[in-house]
Amino acid sequence: WPHSLSQGKGTAAFQKPLILVCHNANSIAALLEAGILGGLPCRLQDFVAAPLFGLAYILFSWYMMNRWTDDWERDGPQFLYPFLDTTLGTTCTVAILALFLVLVLCYCLFSLAEYFLTEYLDGGLLANVAMVAVLSLAVSRFRD
Repeated sequence: WPHSLSQGKGTAAFQKPLILVCHNANSIAALLEAGILGGLPCRLQDFVAAPLFGLAYILFSWYMMNRWTDDWERDGPQFLYPFLDTTLGTTCTVAILALFLVLVLCYCLFSLAEYFLTEYLDGGLLANVAMVAVLSLAVSRFRD
C-alpha cells in the first residue's frame, strides 16, 4: 500500500471488490466472534491482557524477522509492518508506544460498550447484533 502510493499509482487497485471484501470480511468476522459468538466477557479489570497480547505479537514478529525468507543475509530482516523495523531507531519505539495506547483505548471502549449492553440493554442477541453492525460500519472501508 505505501509502495503503491509512493510510486503515484493511487489507490485504484485497493478499491476492487475482492480486496474490499477481504479486508472488510476479516474485520467483520472478528467483531462477530467477539460480539456474538465468543461469549467471553470483556471486563475493565482484565485490561492488562490486551497489552500482553500485543507484546506477544511484537515479540513474535521480532523473533520471525530473519525467518520470513530463505536467505536472510541477502534479503535482510523482514518485518510484518514497517514501523516494527528495529533499525528505525526511535520511530519503532514511538510506533510501539502509540500502538500500546490505541490498544488500551480500544479495549477500554470495547469494555464500556459491553458494560452498556449488559447493564442497560440486558445483553440480548438483538443488542449485540446492533452493536456489531455499528462497529462493522465504523471499521469497514467501502471507498477512499
